[in-house]
Amino acid sequence: EIRGYLNLICAALARSAAARSGIPMPEERKEQTEADFFLESLRRRAEKSTVNVDARIRLVVDYIVSHPEVNLSRAELCAMADVSESTLRRLFKSYTKKTIYEFTKDTKMLYAARHLATSNEPVSAIAYALGFESPSYFGKAFREVFGVSPKKYRKMSQDI
Repeated sequence: EIRGYLNLICAALARSAAARSGIPMPEERKEQTEADFFLESLRRRAEKSTVNVDARIRLVVDYIVSHPEVNLSRAELCAMADVSESTLRRLFKSYTKKTIYEFTKDTKMLYAARHLATSNEPVSAIAYALGFESPSYFGKAFREVFGVSPKKYRKMSQDI
């Protein structure tokens, strides 16, 4: 599963790089078309999965992993999975062994760590791109997960 999630993160990075290169397509239509296609693709994959997991929860997990920059509310996640909030929390915790908040934060931090290691983009730009309102809160969250600041992590990854 981790390899699949890493592939999704890499695909998200590739999509954002392609978007920055100026592919000529109206943004509104592009975003809506990509969102519809991507969500439907995740839904089909979750339903066909051989892993014994509720397809609705698999859909939510796949969406969170493939869209680390999006901050979805619980109501939006419930609508996506078509379940109540209590059912979503219970099923999500049983599948991932983490709360939705913990899982989302860890996913964002993995994405950030990869981005820090592979780019020279400022830490604040990465923080804003991941939906954090302030770089200082991003730094605090990053330290909680990795035990070092984002700048120190970047330096350590470049030294290797």
